[in-house]
Amino acid sequence: MRDEYRSELERLRWTPEGRAALVRSLTAGAGRQRRARRPLRTAALFAAAACALTLSVGAAVVRLPVLEQYFGGGAGYRQSSALVGKAVTANGWTMTLTDCAGDDRYLCLGFELEAPEGTVLGPDWAAADPDEDFDFPDSRGGYAWQWRCPEDPDPTDNRLGYVLWIEYMPREPGTDGLNGRDMTLRIDGVGYIRILPDGTREDVVLCGETWDFGTLAVAYPDRTLRLEPRLPVTIREVPARLTRLEVSPVGVNVWLEGEALRNHHAFWGNYGLCIDLPEIALYDRDGNLLEPDPYTPFGIRGGSGCNAGEDPDSPPCIHVNQSYGYLLDMDSLDRVEICGVSIPLHGGEA
Repeated sequence: MRDEYRSELERLRWTPEGRAALVRSLTAGAGRQRRARRPLRTAALFAAAACALTLSVGAAVVRLPVLEQYFGGGAGYRQSSALVGKAVTANGWTMTLTDCAGDDRYLCLGFELEAPEGTVLGPDWAAADPDEDFDFPDSRGGYAWQWRCPEDPDPTDNRLGYVLWIEYMPREPGTDGLNGRDMTLRIDGVGYIRILPDGTREDVVLCGETWDFGTLAVAYPDRTLRLEPRLPVTIREVPARLTRLEVSPVGVNVWLEGEALRNHHAFWGNYGLCIDLPEIALYDRDGNLLEPDPYTPFGIRGGSGCNAGEDPDSPPCIHVNQSYGYLLDMDSLDRVEICGVSIPLHGGEA
């Protein structure tokens, strides 16, 4: 399955802390070459309530929230997203943060770029990425991130949508996620790096404007189900205990613990097999198995990790994060099976 999304992982970018976490979890790609980012400049402070139901901000007129288009609308989007509508204009170019969605670990932001009238944002723009500089000043952890460009409903006009996926990797498991945190955000143009026939790189800048969003209060509905089943499970004849389970609109997080997992890399003979082994099956009320999208931005089990407990004072643990690449309809969920053990969900609130 990993070969199917290897090219998508290669688009990932990360902070040093995020890189270390991805290496530990065996899901890091080679990383896409990017233009050098300028230091974050001082910005005017403002609050943008993510739940404000407005899409008319300044001169920007947003046709359809970008994430709604990207996810195809649906119950999952309606339950778990929030409208933002914050626009910044620079020399006639307007970048609008339209909407957001996510859970404790993942944040998805939709942007619409509007060029001056008469400018057509063609195929080169769809293949390029905005050049971002963001931070969550009060967080403790690293990030990986990746841009996507949804299909353009009108390739002949002067508007184009972009989607920014951010994965948060806290230093301590179980700590608060990104929802409700302040975020500093600046976008420094749109472009890409072209590899020339002689192997040299050329920095292609399609638009060099800067859109400084300052500080944003990022918030969206919290639909995550957080459970502590403490149930016994078996992974390839090795006993463990399912101590914690989270099911969110983005995916399923599973924590497995037990003394029998100590030094599991040695007896399984494959570093990383521990992340692939636990079977996670999510079902809706109609009995349908919900399949992850193999091209989900960080890999189906990106962000997973383990502690094999080589240190006698360190309890062994396996954490598996199975993301789906789309927003789940939380009200339709029925149960999740972990290593064959069924846990009812009933589609309730967190």
